[in-house]
Parts: sequence; C-alpha cells; structure tokens
Amino acid sequence: MMKKLTLIFIVLFVSNANGFEIRSVSSHGLGNSFGFSSTDVVGIVNTGFHFDTTEFGIELGMFRNYALEELNEYYFASYYRKDKFTFGLGFIQMGDPDLYTEKNMKLSFSYRLNNFLFGVNGSYQKHEFDDNYESLSAEEFGFSAAYMHKYFIVGTVFDNLNGSKLSESSIPTQQKQNIYLEIRSQTRYQTFVIYDIYKYYENRIGIGERITFTDDFYLLAGFETKPSVLSGGVEINLSQSKIIYTVSHHPALGMSHAVAFRFLK
Repeated sequence: MMKKLTLIFIVLFVSNANGFEIRSVSSHGLGNSFGFSSTDVVGIVNTGFHFDTTEFGIELGMFRNYALEELNEYYFASYYRKDKFTFGLGFIQMGDPDLYTEKNMKLSFSYRLNNFLFGVNGSYQKHEFDDNYESLSAEEFGFSAAYMHKYFIVGTVFDNLNGSKLSESSIPTQQKQNIYLEIRSQTRYQTFVIYDIYKYYENRIGIGERITFTDDFYLLAGFETKPSVLSGGVEINLSQSKIIYTVSHHPALGMSHAVAFRFLK
C-alpha cells in the first residue's frame, strides 16, 4: 500500500505540468499537441480556438493512468458558438475520494475577427485529501490569440497570469505559455506541434500526426519530450459523433489508456 501511495504522489508531482488544463483524449494520442481543424472539444475549452463551422460540441472521457485505479480521470467538456463568439466549459476529476482527488473546472470565451481569434479563460482547481487534512484550492485566469493562414494555423495561450497559490505558504502554481502550430494540408496527413514554456518546469515540445484512412477512420501518432513519451490512437466517426481511443507510454511509469465520446453539431 505504501509503495502505491508513493507512486501516486510521484505521478501527481509529474502531472503538475498540466497546470489548470482539462486533459484531452485526442491530445493524449498526438504528443499533447492540439489540432485546430479536428474539432477537439476539450482543446476548444482549454484554448478558445474554434475556427470551424460547428455550433455545439460535447465530450465525455476517461483516462486510466499507469494501470492504477487510484489515478483514474473522468471529464466533461462542451462548447457553444454563436456567430463570432464561442463559450467553453469543462470539468475533470482525478483520484480516489478515500485518498486524494484533484478537481479542475475551466471556462473560456473567445471572439473571432476574420482570420484572427482572441480569447480569455479562467479556472478553479481544488485538491481534497482524506478527513485528516484540509482541502486546498486556487483560481487562475489567462488569455489566448490565434491566426489562421491558408497553409497553417498558429496560436498561443497564457495560463495562470495571476500566479495563484494553493495556500499562503506554498509556491505559486504552475505558470506556462503554450504555442500551437498546425500545418494545413490537402493531403490525408495533418501535422500538429506544441511548445510548452514553463516557469517552474523544463520546457517541452510535442508533435502529432493525424492520418486519414477513410472519411470515418483516422489514425493518431505522437511524441513529446521531458520525458520522452510515445503515443497513438484511433478516431472513428459515427454520423455526428466520434469514438476516440488513445494510448501512451511513459519511460518510467508505463502505459496509460484513454477513451472518449464526442458529439458535434
């Protein structure tokens, strides 16, 4: 039991790199990158980047991290577009309520002006322990901007600009800037890149590839650094919905699996 608890807190320390984001099953299979044109509901909530014509999206998903039930994550995300405005909402919970849980709620709002997009976001994070300890919480806000070109889309997101703390005596929670790039292509290959710039962590880069086999079947592949993680998965279209399965391998902690259901309109 002590070994398992030790591993849990090691993983919680490593997961600090995610900051206040809602984890995405699609990004999990793409080296943590984000596909602007793939209508990733969670990605839209995290970034506010919504360039396609869909008006509404909802996604439910779960992660099984490193074969430990105590580290399961469950999330909900949705967005709604009205003319040039997009509103996003997401919630994710990780952990076993008898030991420890981490809960994140995120709101985003963005406005599209021709090929430009500007957004703001805010998050609330809460850490709950067993009855012997008080819970900790923090709030943050950030902003985003993106530009769509004929051959590429580029965007950046600044998170936790207020440098929030879980308690008065703790260090500030993670602050970071994400830079996203998508190479737009008329072929069946789509390439995505993310560069994470951290204040309290080593910077890292992720690269993802989305390959179209048919109109209803896509293969995902990705790689990210710090540490070196390989990932992949599949997307299957079902009318207005999708089933997504992804998997990744951490060099020290092993395999993680994730699955999601996405509905778009």
